[in-house]
Amino acid sequence: MFKKRWLLVFAALVSLMFLVPACGGGGETPTSVPTATPIATPTATLAPTATVTATLAPTAVPMATPTISPTPAGPVKIGGICPWSGSAAVSGTAMADPIIKMVEWQVKQQGGILGGREVKVVRYDNRASVAEVAAGGTKLMIDDKVSALIWGGVSGAEGEAMATFAEDNGILCVEYGAIERAEEKSSR
Repeated sequence: MFKKRWLLVFAALVSLMFLVPACGGGGETPTSVPTATPIATPTATLAPTATVTATLAPTAVPMATPTISPTPAGPVKIGGICPWSGSAAVSGTAMADPIIKMVEWQVKQQGGILGGREVKVVRYDNRASVAEVAAGGTKLMIDDKVSALIWGGVSGAEGEAMATFAEDNGILCVEYGAIERAEEKSSR
């Protein structure tokens, strides 16, 4: 109890130390506040002079109109190469099909891409065969006119065949996983 009382007295004294100088009223001399005095400056007045201006008549200049190619009609086609039959069919039916349905649905819900176009994945069943990957890529590019290829298959050999085909034919390719290329192996 005794300590609390001294603590309150000490806090009150510290507060007073800050309040007393802030009140002012000490023996200070008043300071004058500077005021601005207006000064008149002479300005010259110019007499108006006549200026001759030439008015040009507008002439028509033929301009080339940029040609804008129309957005292709129909969906954006993407070629999906994956086994939908045979021993590895589960990768197509259980993995690829749900992804395809989801992507097509999401693009449709957002109003499309590239000017409102839908996405359509054109499937090619490679039956888990490396030889079928190149055949599927050729069919999808030439017959179905796809813009890109996805997946390639389930094995590394199928993925390698897809990457090689895409590189040789200049088409975008997106695969399940990363593939170590021969060039990368030799650079180590």
